[in-house]
Amino acid sequence: MDKMKQKFLLLTEYFPESENAEITGGVENRCFNIVKFLSSKYDVKVICSRQQGQIKHSSVFGCDVFRVGPEISYSSKGDLIKRFMFAYSAYKLAKKQKDVDLIEAESFLTYLPTYFAGKKIKAKKIATWHETWVGEWIKNKGFVTGLFGEIWERFSIKLNWDMVISVSNFTKERLLERKIKCKNIKVIPNGIDFDKIEQVKISHSDEVGKIKRICVVGRLTPMKRVDIIINAFSKLIKETPRLELNIVGSGPELENLKKIVNNLNLSEKIIFHGFIEKYEDVIKIMKSSDFYVSASELEGFGITVLEAMACNLPVILSDIKPFREISENKAIFFEDVNQLYKALNFIMAHNELNKEQLKKQSKLLSKYHWDEIIKKGYDLC
Repeated sequence: MDKMKQKFLLLTEYFPESENAEITGGVENRCFNIVKFLSSKYDVKVICSRQQGQIKHSSVFGCDVFRVGPEISYSSKGDLIKRFMFAYSAYKLAKKQKDVDLIEAESFLTYLPTYFAGKKIKAKKIATWHETWVGEWIKNKGFVTGLFGEIWERFSIKLNWDMVISVSNFTKERLLERKIKCKNIKVIPNGIDFDKIEQVKISHSDEVGKIKRICVVGRLTPMKRVDIIINAFSKLIKETPRLELNIVGSGPELENLKKIVNNLNLSEKIIFHGFIEKYEDVIKIMKSSDFYVSASELEGFGITVLEAMACNLPVILSDIKPFREISENKAIFFEDVNQLYKALNFIMAHNELNKEQLKKQSKLLSKYHWDEIIKKGYDLC
């Protein structure tokens, strides 16, 4: 069959409203870029959930986007009944699609609707795994959400997928440890849009270069451990007063983090930007910063780490396997508040070492261009 006529159907829980990339998380980032790069060659359709104010049918990059089920707010927990209703609605619409060559589940909640719709329409069934929590769901998400997640994922990994995509070798190894039935597992990493990052320009004020700025970007959940960064910052600023911490993102930990900042009397030094709709504005904050920090204890990948590297920032990361894999150990790693404090103190005092780290980081970025990833990885039909 002519590739120009091949049809891809992607199911994902969240998807941006427009080509302006109103992206709220890594899974959404990946799906958005896959659609962007595949849309010029293939007939692509997306089925996703509907958030408040979003219309049910729209077009992004010339691809049909169908938003189904009840309105759902962006959340790592959410209303289980509404999310189950979304999954069922996604299945009902997907099974009506005709002449689909490939149906792919881009997110956890779409595994089962994708698989069973794929069987119905006789399409090649693929699932993308960003991370696996089999045996850990209740610990990570609490009893109710965790029990639902545990049952859902255990069932999903036992299905006869035609292919499973893992975003990292780390996740692939964990899937094999958990006895995933499909043995056709392909590692296709996440990537970043270098051209878009390059196009973002910042105007340097007189203060830039005098104040050292640290930035954090991501969902504000307990597992991101932003409180560790705030506490390390509070120690550091006593010795280096001309510092600023910029926190980009929203989530269930936001109010708790604001209380910590208020108790430390650092409201003027730590800025909460909340959720920023435009991707370019997030990149502007990164490019206006001097260092990027992530204290996350649970990741399948870490797109913002690559984005920070592309913005020419030294990255300081929690010592977890996914971060070591994507950075190829070319970052600075820490385990606790004291180690982070020491790492920041050290890196701010050694400009030459910063330059060496940036050189190492820039060399590994070439493999994470989205166009190259799609070109090599998505010849699946």
